[in-house]
Amino acid sequence: MNLDFYGLKEQPFSISPDPKFIWFSKTHAEAYNTLKYGITEDKGLLVLTGEVGTGKTLLIKYLEKNISIPTIIVTVPDPDMKTLEFYNYLAEELQIKVKIKSRGDFLIHFKKFLYDAYGTQNKVLIILDEAQRLNFKLLEQIRLLSNFEISKKKLLNIFLVGQNEFAEMLKDEKCKAVNQRIIVKHHLDPFSKDETALYIAHRLHIAGTDKPIFSPDAIDLIYAITDGYPRQINILCDNTLFYGWRSG
Repeated sequence: MNLDFYGLKEQPFSISPDPKFIWFSKTHAEAYNTLKYGITEDKGLLVLTGEVGTGKTLLIKYLEKNISIPTIIVTVPDPDMKTLEFYNYLAEELQIKVKIKSRGDFLIHFKKFLYDAYGTQNKVLIILDEAQRLNFKLLEQIRLLSNFEISKKKLLNIFLVGQNEFAEMLKDEKCKAVNQRIIVKHHLDPFSKDETALYIAHRLHIAGTDKPIFSPDAIDLIYAITDGYPRQINILCDNTLFYGWRSG
């Protein structure tokens, strides 16, 4: 697509999660404030859920970029691992330069890491994306990691970010202990019709134009087709701009 055709400086509707393009609906603002509160106040275990394409990953990337306090962050993009694989992944990402051979190995080195971080006034945050891919055994081990404290202050914050299936998974009796540790749960909803219009205008503005490229009728149709899911809005708008340019 020729960007000059629309007066744009860059692609406005890429599906890659670029924090620069984030737009806060009411539910997204509430989710962001909840996550920020969780890390600043050391709340430990938090859960963010939402259907595919509601903007969970983008929200997390924005949070990572905009945390204003010293924080060591590890994001696990796919937690479908055995426990020992998970321990070694964390050790590698945290630059704990030891080959982890057992749970005991990991806990010894991880505890030292957390105490060192606390001593240098660094918070530690582990974000598990696609949390619905966790197995029950690993989820229980993650719960146990949240036990690390000093003077009743949490040394580790964990955000579990997953699709609606994860919320269903947490209802299982096997997750009873995990649920008792979760301080806050937040669910991301898709946009309303009015929010869809504001979202489209926002992304066009960031990309370089304030022209009303999409008519009100077009926006109504976009909302009807996408049900307000940001990723689907991006795909449809991108295709519409492409075909508009080709036919223009």
